[in-house]
Amino acid sequence: MRRGMNISFSVEAKRMKMISGLQSQTVELSWDIKDFKTLQELPEELEQVRFPFENGAEIGMKSTWEFSFRKGTNGKMEFWLEMLTYEGEDANVDVLGRCEAKQLKNIKTPDGRPLFTDRGLLNGREYLQLHTYYSGGTLGSANLTDFVFPNPYARSGALDPSNLAICAHNLYDGVLSLRLHFTVYLKNLVNMLEPMEGSKCGTRMEVDSACRLNQQNSMLAMLRDGIGSDVTLLSKDNQLINAHKCILSNKSSVFKTKFSTQMIEKEIELVEMVDMGSEALNIFLKFCYTGEIEENWGDFYEDVISAADKYDVPLLLNLCDEKLFTLCTKENCLDLVKVANQYKLGKAKERIKQFIVRNIDEFVDKLLEI
Repeated sequence: MRRGMNISFSVEAKRMKMISGLQSQTVELSWDIKDFKTLQELPEELEQVRFPFENGAEIGMKSTWEFSFRKGTNGKMEFWLEMLTYEGEDANVDVLGRCEAKQLKNIKTPDGRPLFTDRGLLNGREYLQLHTYYSGGTLGSANLTDFVFPNPYARSGALDPSNLAICAHNLYDGVLSLRLHFTVYLKNLVNMLEPMEGSKCGTRMEVDSACRLNQQNSMLAMLRDGIGSDVTLLSKDNQLINAHKCILSNKSSVFKTKFSTQMIEKEIELVEMVDMGSEALNIFLKFCYTGEIEENWGDFYEDVISAADKYDVPLLLNLCDEKLFTLCTKENCLDLVKVANQYKLGKAKERIKQFIVRNIDEFVDKLLEI
Protein backbone atom coordinates (compact mmCIF):
# COMPACT_ATOMS: atom_id res chain seq x y z
CA MET A 1 0.00 0.00 0.00
CA ARG A 2 1.32 3.40 -0.97
CA ARG A 3 1.28 5.86 1.84
CA GLY A 4 0.63 9.58 1.42
CA MET A 5 3.49 11.98 2.06
CA ASN A 6 3.08 14.49 4.91
CA ILE A 7 4.51 17.89 4.02
CA SER A 8 5.17 20.27 6.89
CA PHE A 9 7.48 23.09 7.92
CA SER A 10 8.63 24.38 11.26
CA VAL A 11 9.63 27.84 12.46
CA GLU A 12 12.21 28.32 15.15
CA ALA A 13 10.64 30.00 18.17
CA LYS A 14 11.77 33.33 19.47
CA ARG A 15 10.79 35.33 22.54
CA MET A 16 9.80 38.86 21.59
CA LYS A 17 8.51 41.95 23.35
CA MET A 18 6.31 44.65 21.92
CA ILE A 19 6.94 48.31 22.76
CA SER A 20 3.99 50.58 21.97
CA GLY A 21 3.72 54.33 22.32
CA LEU A 22 3.69 57.73 20.68
CA GLN A 23 6.82 59.24 19.19
CA SER A 24 7.92 62.16 21.34
CA GLN A 25 10.68 64.68 22.03
CA THR A 26 11.20 66.74 25.18
CA VAL A 27 12.98 70.05 25.76
CA GLU A 28 13.89 71.46 29.17
CA LEU A 29 13.40 75.21 29.43
CA SER A 30 14.70 77.66 32.02
CA TRP A 31 13.35 81.22 31.85
CA ASP A 32 14.36 83.97 34.29
CA ILE A 33 12.40 87.23 33.94
CA LYS A 34 13.87 90.19 35.77
CA ASP A 35 11.72 92.92 37.35
CA PHE A 36 8.65 90.76 36.93
CA LYS A 37 6.64 92.48 39.65
CA THR A 38 7.17 95.80 37.91
CA LEU A 39 6.43 94.33 34.47
CA GLN A 40 3.04 93.08 35.67
CA GLU A 41 2.03 96.69 36.17
CA LEU A 42 3.19 97.55 32.63
CA PRO A 43 1.08 95.26 30.40
CA GLU A 44 2.36 96.63 27.10
CA GLU A 45 5.94 95.96 28.13
CA LEU A 46 5.12 92.51 29.51
CA GLU A 47 3.52 91.55 26.20
CA GLN A 48 6.92 92.02 24.58
CA VAL A 49 8.47 89.38 26.87
CA ARG A 50 8.60 86.18 24.81
CA PHE A 51 10.48 82.88 24.81
CA PRO A 52 10.74 81.24 21.33
CA PHE A 53 12.18 77.74 20.96
CA GLU A 54 12.23 74.69 18.65
CA ASN A 55 11.14 71.13 19.26
CA GLY A 56 10.24 67.94 17.39
CA ALA A 57 13.02 67.76 14.78
CA GLU A 58 14.20 64.36 16.06
CA ILE A 59 10.81 62.75 15.34
CA GLY A 60 10.28 64.31 11.91
CA MET A 61 8.09 67.24 12.99
CA LYS A 62 10.37 70.26 13.28
CA SER A 63 8.34 73.09 14.74
CA THR A 64 8.81 76.45 16.45
CA TRP A 65 6.99 77.48 19.61
CA GLU A 66 6.70 80.50 21.86
CA PHE A 67 5.78 81.24 25.45
CA SER A 68 4.40 84.74 25.91
CA PHE A 69 2.20 86.99 28.03
CA ARG A 70 -1.08 88.38 26.67
CA LYS A 71 -3.77 90.64 28.01
CA GLY A 72 -6.99 88.70 28.62
CA THR A 73 -10.58 89.80 28.15
CA ASN A 74 -10.74 90.72 31.84
CA GLY A 75 -7.80 93.10 31.42
CA LYS A 76 -5.36 90.89 33.36
CA MET A 77 -2.27 89.24 31.90
CA GLU A 78 -2.30 85.61 30.80
CA PHE A 79 0.49 83.11 30.08
CA TRP A 80 0.24 81.40 26.67
CA LEU A 81 2.03 78.75 24.61
CA GLU A 82 1.63 78.86 20.83
CA MET A 83 2.89 76.79 17.91
CA LEU A 84 4.29 79.29 15.37
CA THR A 85 5.38 77.03 12.50
CA TYR A 86 5.21 73.36 11.58
CA GLU A 87 7.67 71.72 9.18
CA GLY A 88 6.85 68.09 9.83
CA GLU A 89 7.22 65.36 7.24
CA ASP A 90 3.58 64.28 7.69
CA ALA A 91 1.25 67.27 7.45
CA ASN A 92 -1.80 65.12 8.28
CA VAL A 93 -0.76 63.95 11.73
CA ASP A 94 -2.04 65.48 14.97
CA VAL A 95 0.62 66.98 17.27
CA LEU A 96 0.03 67.07 21.00
CA GLY A 97 2.07 68.94 23.58
CA ARG A 98 2.47 68.23 27.29
CA CYS A 99 3.82 71.04 29.45
CA GLU A 100 5.35 70.22 32.82
CA ALA A 101 5.95 73.03 35.32
CA LYS A 102 8.51 72.44 38.04
CA GLN A 103 7.04 73.52 41.38
CA LEU A 104 9.94 74.96 43.36
CA LYS A 105 8.22 75.20 46.71
CA ASN A 106 5.15 73.91 48.49
CA ILE A 107 2.01 75.92 47.98
CA LYS A 108 -0.30 76.62 50.88
CA THR A 109 -3.35 78.73 51.51
CA PRO A 110 -3.02 81.77 53.81
CA ASP A 111 -4.07 79.64 56.81
CA GLY A 112 -1.28 77.08 56.11
CA ARG A 113 -3.33 74.26 54.51
CA PRO A 114 -2.10 72.51 51.31
CA LEU A 115 -3.59 74.09 48.21
CA PHE A 116 -6.15 72.18 46.13
CA THR A 117 -7.25 73.44 42.73
CA ASP A 118 -9.43 72.07 39.95
CA ARG A 119 -6.39 70.13 38.73
CA GLY A 120 -5.61 68.44 42.04
CA LEU A 121 -3.08 68.82 44.84
CA LEU A 122 -0.20 71.15 44.03
CA ASN A 123 2.22 70.34 46.82
CA GLY A 124 5.75 70.62 45.50
CA ARG A 125 4.98 68.28 42.58
CA GLU A 126 5.37 68.40 38.84
CA TYR A 127 2.05 68.94 37.13
CA LEU A 128 1.11 68.13 33.53
CA GLN A 129 -1.20 69.60 30.91
CA LEU A 130 -1.90 68.00 27.52
CA HIS A 131 -3.21 69.99 24.57
CA THR A 132 -3.53 69.55 20.77
CA TYR A 133 -1.45 72.16 18.94
CA TYR A 134 -1.62 70.92 15.35
CA SER A 135 -4.42 69.06 13.60
CA GLY A 136 -5.37 68.95 9.95
CA GLY A 137 -3.03 71.80 9.05
CA THR A 138 -4.28 74.16 11.80
CA LEU A 139 -1.80 75.65 14.29
CA GLY A 140 -2.96 75.85 17.89
CA SER A 141 -2.28 77.70 21.14
CA ALA A 142 -3.21 77.23 24.80
CA ASN A 143 -3.75 79.44 27.83
CA LEU A 144 -1.47 77.98 30.53
CA THR A 145 -1.97 80.69 33.16
CA ASP A 146 -3.86 78.55 35.66
CA PHE A 147 -1.41 75.72 35.10
CA VAL A 148 1.91 77.56 35.35
CA PHE A 149 0.64 79.98 38.02
CA PRO A 150 -1.71 77.87 40.17
CA ASN A 151 -3.20 80.77 42.13
CA PRO A 152 -6.36 79.92 44.13
CA TYR A 153 -7.52 83.52 43.77
CA ALA A 154 -7.05 83.62 40.00
CA ARG A 155 -9.30 80.82 38.73
CA SER A 156 -10.29 82.99 35.79
CA GLY A 157 -6.87 82.25 34.32
CA ALA A 158 -5.15 85.60 34.88
CA LEU A 159 -2.15 86.87 36.86
CA ASP A 160 -2.93 88.99 39.89
CA PRO A 161 0.12 90.88 41.26
CA SER A 162 -1.34 91.02 44.76
CA ASN A 163 -1.35 87.22 45.02
CA LEU A 164 1.84 86.43 43.10
CA ALA A 165 3.64 85.43 46.28
CA ILE A 166 1.77 82.13 46.45
CA CYS A 167 2.37 81.07 42.83
CA ALA A 168 4.49 77.96 42.34
CA HIS A 169 7.75 79.62 41.24
CA ASN A 170 10.64 81.43 42.87
CA LEU A 171 10.41 85.19 42.90
CA TYR A 172 13.69 86.41 44.36
CA ASP A 173 14.80 90.04 44.08
CA GLY A 174 11.98 90.59 41.61
CA VAL A 175 13.14 87.78 39.25
CA LEU A 176 10.54 85.23 38.15
CA SER A 177 12.21 81.85 37.56
CA LEU A 178 10.24 79.43 35.39
CA ARG A 179 11.37 75.82 34.99
CA LEU A 180 9.38 74.06 32.26
CA HIS A 181 9.58 70.74 30.45
CA PHE A 182 7.73 70.61 27.14
CA THR A 183 7.11 67.36 25.26
CA VAL A 184 5.61 67.04 21.79
CA TYR A 185 3.92 63.84 20.65
CA LEU A 186 2.89 62.61 17.22
CA LYS A 187 -0.65 61.28 17.54
CA ASN A 188 0.40 58.17 15.69
CA LEU A 189 0.82 54.94 17.63
CA VAL A 190 4.10 53.14 16.97
CA ASN A 191 4.60 49.44 17.68
CA MET A 192 8.16 48.16 17.84
CA LEU A 193 8.89 44.45 18.00
CA GLU A 194 12.18 43.63 19.67
CA PRO A 195 13.79 40.28 20.55
CA MET A 196 14.21 39.51 24.23
CA GLU A 197 17.73 38.86 25.42
CA GLY A 198 18.89 35.31 24.87
CA SER A 199 16.04 34.39 22.52
CA LYS A 200 16.13 32.77 19.10
CA CYS A 201 14.42 33.92 15.89
CA GLY A 202 11.04 33.32 14.26
CA THR A 203 7.73 34.65 15.69
CA ARG A 204 4.13 34.14 14.66
CA MET A 205 4.00 37.79 13.68
CA GLU A 206 7.11 37.43 11.53
CA VAL A 207 5.69 34.30 9.91
CA ASP A 208 2.38 36.08 9.15
CA SER A 209 4.27 39.01 7.68
CA ALA A 210 6.39 36.73 5.52
CA CYS A 211 3.29 34.88 4.33
CA ARG A 212 1.58 38.14 3.35
CA LEU A 213 4.65 39.27 1.44
CA ASN A 214 4.88 35.91 -0.29
CA GLN A 215 1.21 36.12 -1.24
CA GLN A 216 1.65 39.62 -2.68
CA ASN A 217 4.67 38.50 -4.70
CA SER A 218 2.67 35.55 -6.05
CA MET A 219 -0.18 37.84 -7.10
CA LEU A 220 2.24 40.20 -8.81
CA ALA A 221 3.84 37.29 -10.64
CA MET A 222 0.40 36.28 -11.94
CA LEU A 223 -0.13 39.81 -13.22
CA ARG A 224 3.38 40.20 -14.65
CA ASP A 225 3.55 36.82 -16.37
CA GLY A 226 -0.14 36.54 -17.27
CA ILE A 227 -0.41 33.14 -15.54
CA GLY A 228 -3.95 31.85 -16.08
CA SER A 229 -5.16 35.19 -17.44
CA ASP A 230 -8.60 35.29 -19.10
CA VAL A 231 -9.03 38.94 -20.07
CA THR A 232 -6.92 41.53 -21.89
CA LEU A 233 -6.99 45.23 -21.07
CA LEU A 234 -6.17 47.86 -23.68
CA SER A 235 -4.78 51.21 -22.49
CA LYS A 236 -5.12 54.54 -24.30
CA ASP A 237 -1.50 54.28 -25.50
CA ASN A 238 -2.38 50.94 -27.13
CA GLN A 239 -0.62 48.70 -24.59
CA LEU A 240 -2.15 45.27 -23.93
CA ILE A 241 -2.07 43.90 -20.37
CA ASN A 242 -3.31 40.44 -19.43
CA ALA A 243 -5.37 40.16 -16.26
CA HIS A 244 -7.81 37.92 -14.38
CA LYS A 245 -11.57 38.45 -14.32
CA CYS A 246 -12.02 36.99 -10.84
CA ILE A 247 -9.55 39.44 -9.24
CA LEU A 248 -10.95 42.47 -11.06
CA SER A 249 -14.51 41.41 -10.18
CA ASN A 250 -13.56 41.09 -6.52
CA LYS A 251 -12.34 44.70 -6.35
CA SER A 252 -14.70 46.42 -8.77
CA SER A 253 -18.49 46.17 -8.99
CA VAL A 254 -18.27 47.55 -12.54
CA PHE A 255 -16.03 44.71 -13.68
CA LYS A 256 -18.17 42.22 -11.79
CA THR A 257 -21.18 43.35 -13.82
CA LYS A 258 -19.21 43.32 -17.07
CA PHE A 259 -17.96 39.78 -16.58
CA SER A 260 -21.25 38.34 -15.32
CA THR A 261 -23.41 39.54 -18.23
CA GLN A 262 -23.35 38.79 -21.91
CA MET A 263 -21.41 41.85 -23.06
CA ILE A 264 -19.22 42.21 -26.12
CA GLU A 265 -16.14 42.64 -23.92
CA LYS A 266 -16.77 39.28 -22.30
CA GLU A 267 -17.18 37.48 -25.59
CA ILE A 268 -13.91 38.68 -27.10
CA GLU A 269 -12.09 38.82 -23.73
CA LEU A 270 -10.92 42.37 -24.38
CA VAL A 271 -11.72 45.46 -22.29
CA GLU A 272 -10.79 48.83 -23.73
CA MET A 273 -9.66 51.24 -20.97
CA VAL A 274 -8.83 54.11 -23.28
CA ASP A 275 -9.14 56.70 -20.48
CA MET A 276 -5.93 55.42 -18.84
CA GLY A 277 -2.31 55.27 -19.96
CA SER A 278 -0.38 52.07 -19.40
CA GLU A 279 1.55 53.50 -16.39
CA ALA A 280 -1.64 54.50 -14.56
CA LEU A 281 -3.30 51.21 -15.55
CA ASN A 282 -0.42 49.23 -14.04
CA ILE A 283 -0.76 51.22 -10.79
CA PHE A 284 -4.50 50.55 -10.80
CA LEU A 285 -3.99 46.83 -11.40
CA LYS A 286 -1.28 46.46 -8.77
CA PHE A 287 -3.71 47.83 -6.18
CA CYS A 288 -6.39 45.39 -7.33
CA TYR A 289 -3.96 42.48 -6.96
CA THR A 290 -2.11 43.47 -3.75
CA GLY A 291 -4.07 46.22 -1.99
CA GLU A 292 -1.02 48.51 -2.18
CA ILE A 293 -0.35 51.58 -4.28
CA GLU A 294 2.88 52.39 -6.11
CA GLU A 295 5.09 55.17 -4.75
CA ASN A 296 4.96 57.00 -8.08
CA TRP A 297 1.15 57.10 -8.18
CA GLY A 298 1.30 60.87 -7.74
CA ASP A 299 2.70 61.23 -11.27
CA PHE A 300 -0.60 59.86 -12.59
CA TYR A 301 -2.98 60.85 -9.78
CA GLU A 302 -5.75 62.12 -12.08
CA ASP A 303 -5.93 58.88 -14.09
CA VAL A 304 -5.73 56.72 -10.95
CA ILE A 305 -8.46 58.63 -9.10
CA SER A 306 -10.64 58.72 -12.21
CA ALA A 307 -10.29 54.95 -12.62
CA ALA A 308 -11.07 54.29 -8.96
CA ASP A 309 -14.26 56.32 -9.34
CA LYS A 310 -15.31 55.06 -12.80
CA TYR A 311 -14.78 51.38 -12.02
CA ASP A 312 -16.08 51.69 -8.45
CA VAL A 313 -13.04 50.63 -6.40
CA PRO A 314 -13.91 52.30 -3.05
CA LEU A 315 -10.81 51.11 -1.21
CA LEU A 316 -8.55 52.75 -3.79
CA LEU A 317 -10.65 55.92 -3.79
CA ASN A 318 -10.43 56.14 0.02
CA LEU A 319 -6.67 55.65 -0.15
CA CYS A 320 -6.40 58.47 -2.71
CA ASP A 321 -8.48 60.66 -0.39
CA GLU A 322 -5.93 60.06 2.37
CA LYS A 323 -2.85 60.49 0.18
CA LEU A 324 -3.75 63.29 -2.25
CA PHE A 325 -2.77 66.04 0.21
CA THR A 326 0.77 64.63 0.41
CA LEU A 327 1.26 65.72 -3.22
CA CYS A 328 0.29 69.31 -2.41
CA THR A 329 2.63 72.15 -3.35
CA LYS A 330 2.13 75.86 -3.93
CA GLU A 331 2.32 75.19 -7.65
CA ASN A 332 -0.29 72.41 -7.90
CA CYS A 333 -2.64 72.99 -4.95
CA LEU A 334 -5.36 74.63 -7.06
CA ASP A 335 -5.36 71.72 -9.51
CA LEU A 336 -5.48 69.22 -6.64
CA VAL A 337 -8.42 70.89 -4.93
CA LYS A 338 -10.36 70.78 -8.23
CA VAL A 339 -9.75 67.04 -8.52
CA ALA A 340 -10.70 66.51 -4.86
CA ASN A 341 -13.91 68.45 -5.41
CA GLN A 342 -14.75 66.62 -8.64
CA TYR A 343 -14.44 63.16 -7.07
CA LYS A 344 -15.83 64.15 -3.65
CA LEU A 345 -12.59 63.47 -1.75
CA GLY A 346 -13.64 65.26 1.43
CA LYS A 347 -10.52 64.80 3.54
CA ALA A 348 -8.16 65.80 0.74
CA LYS A 349 -10.28 68.82 -0.19
CA GLU A 350 -10.34 70.18 3.38
CA ARG A 351 -6.60 69.70 3.93
CA ILE A 352 -5.69 71.33 0.61
CA LYS A 353 -8.01 74.27 1.33
CA GLN A 354 -6.27 74.78 4.68
CA PHE A 355 -2.91 74.70 2.89
CA ILE A 356 -4.12 77.41 0.50
CA VAL A 357 -5.38 79.56 3.38
CA ARG A 358 -2.04 79.29 5.18
CA ASN A 359 -0.24 80.50 2.04
CA ILE A 360 -2.84 82.99 0.81
CA ASP A 361 -0.45 85.94 1.04
CA GLU A 362 1.93 84.37 -1.47
CA PHE A 363 -0.90 83.65 -3.89
CA VAL A 364 -2.09 87.25 -3.64
CA ASP A 365 1.44 88.54 -4.25
CA LYS A 366 1.74 86.40 -7.41
CA LEU A 367 -1.57 87.69 -8.70
CA LEU A 368 -0.47 91.25 -8.09
CA GLU A 369 2.75 90.61 -10.02
CA ILE A 370 0.68 89.47 -12.99
